[in-house]
Amino acid sequence: MTEIELAGDKVKLSLSVDDEGRVAFAGLHLVGAADACNLCRPYPEYTAPVVEVQLAGDDTMRHYTCHGATQAGRELRYVSHELEGGHLTLSLRSARLAVKQHFKLAGGGMIESWAEVTNISSAVQTLEYVSSLALPHIDACDYASWERYLWVNVPVNSWCAEAQWQRYSLPQLGLHRAYEQPLK
Repeated sequence: MTEIELAGDKVKLSLSVDDEGRVAFAGLHLVGAADACNLCRPYPEYTAPVVEVQLAGDDTMRHYTCHGATQAGRELRYVSHELEGGHLTLSLRSARLAVKQHFKLAGGGMIESWAEVTNISSAVQTLEYVSSLALPHIDACDYASWERYLWVNVPVNSWCAEAQWQRYSLPQLGLHRAYEQPLK
């Protein structure tokens, strides 16, 4: 197993690559917060892809509940990674797709994330969606830390005031913890 880390002064992102080449989140940690927890931790029985890619015609393991566990995402395997300054680029590949997943430290404890998807097969592929960040098991820490340390910044647009960033807690966006223990 290989470990890959992107660490800043306020946040540390850890990824793991298993023996089959699957890349998964090993953790998202707040650096220096005494009461913070590992905000994302893996469950050994389920390895979620770091990027979710839905192609037309593909099935998903959980299509009835969320845009997760996509077939194309599960097919991707680690090729290489590059860490330059505060920018981590993962190269992933399957028989159909090549994906470059980017994580960039943006200051203030923020991480920017985006994915580039390339069709490398001879067949036409219809891309239905791709995640910019697939962060599984975000509810793995205690509720107080989850409420206090997790925020989503959204650019709100209007006719003459584009990209006015608004900060929301997860409950403000309708994401509420429903269980004391994470589901398996």
